[in-house]
Order: sequence, then structure tokens, then C-alpha cells
Amino acid sequence: MLSLPALYLLIALPLFGRAQVFERQPGGIAEEVDGVVVADGVAGALAVPAELPRADDGAAGASGGKRIGLVSAAIRVLQDAGNEPMSCPDMVKQATERGYWQPLAGKTPVSTLYATILREIRDKGESSRFKKVDRGRFMLNR
Repeated sequence: MLSLPALYLLIALPLFGRAQVFERQPGGIAEEVDGVVVADGVAGALAVPAELPRADDGAAGASGGKRIGLVSAAIRVLQDAGNEPMSCPDMVKQATERGYWQPLAGKTPVSTLYATILREIRDKGESSRFKKVDRGRFMLNR
């Protein structure tokens, strides 16, 4: 039977790539050493990197910066279209074609966008970023 720290090492090593073993820190607090968080409470505690890589790193938008969400991409598409009313399928298609947004794992981005826009209109009312102008068609509320 493996001890809990040994089992944790078997799981964490492949997941985090680099794990180090440190002695228990005096004072009972966790400590960061060379960018690594030292887990406290167990002699020979396991330490893992403080910043773990995100699954969507490298999937940045067309600007080359931080990846934006579908709602933000829809706003950019509506701005590019001169705030003409658009349907959600058109917004998703334009966002992917222009590189503003890339689908990850979701199977129904159109339905998700539609529900998100309707929820924002319902919850925020006049201060919502969107306005429904026709069945399934939205424009910016400016």
C-alpha cells in the first residue's frame, strides 16, 4: 500500500511536469521557493509550480493578446458590421472567420451565445450591451 505523499507524487509528477520534495517549513505556513509553492503540513511535502499552464494558452485571438470570449467577439463583430442587426449563427461564423474567437470544446456555441445575450438583456435591462430587434436578431444597445 502506497502512502498518501507517494500516491500524490505518482499523480502530480505526470500532471505538473516538475515536482520537487521539500522538508516541512517551520512555523506551519506554505512558502514559495523559486516560483514553486511548498505545500506544508507533511514532512517531505510535495511542491508544484505556482503557475500552472492553462489549457487554452496559445489560442489567442487575432490581436495576438489574451483570448477573448464569445460574447466579446460578438460585440466586436457587431461593431465591425456598423451595428446592423445580426443573428447568433452569423455572429459566431463571423467571429471564427475573422479570428476573434475559436471554439474549444463546446458543441453548441450558437445556442450558448443566444442564451447568454437573452440572459444579459433580461438581467440588465436598459444597461445591457445588446438589444433584441427581431426574433433571433440582436444589435448593440448604443
